[in-house]
Amino acid sequence: HEFSGIGAREFLEKLLTNKIPENGRIALAPMLNEAGKLIGDFTVVSLTDQIAEEERFILFGSGIAEGYHQRWFLEHIDNDPTIRYKPIGNDMTGLSIAGPSSRDLLSSITNEDVSAESFKFLDIQNMAIGMIPSLVGRITFTGDLGWELYCDTVDQVELYNSLVTIAKELNGGPIGSRALMSLRIEKGYGSWSREYSPEYWPQE
Repeated sequence: HEFSGIGAREFLEKLLTNKIPENGRIALAPMLNEAGKLIGDFTVVSLTDQIAEEERFILFGSGIAEGYHQRWFLEHIDNDPTIRYKPIGNDMTGLSIAGPSSRDLLSSITNEDVSAESFKFLDIQNMAIGMIPSLVGRITFTGDLGWELYCDTVDQVELYNSLVTIAKELNGGPIGSRALMSLRIEKGYGSWSREYSPEYWPQE
């Protein structure tokens, strides 16, 4: 979900339960309904639109709840002219790289500096991964070193194949969803529709 306009930050500050991050940073933010129950769990990205010279925010959430969240956002925006909203779930695809060699993998396929000093935890920026324009954030669902990479849907296969090819050279490869679930439980990361659902209060 993409938000922009002069009223976007204030709107998201009211709608989500965590502080909205500054430009180039990521925050994790639950969303509650009027009863105080969890109805969303988002990765919130803050970016500056260089062309429009204004703030732009992207919220990454659970795909199965995308339609519900879209309706919720539109209902609460209520035709506010200071906020522009656009669902972008069909336009972007996310991939993740994680593990002790993930920095080696990323540095071998981009010209950007991805060292710990230059690319800190919860930083995010636009960069070319190979020849593919991507939005890259230092965060993972496994809990160890890694990045999430978002690209146009049409570039997904090319980006995936490039990452897998390089990973093999580093004795790595694709990870299955069940292994991912095991790793995130070890780290204590909750998952939508499992630990997080409208049945629960934030304290739970």
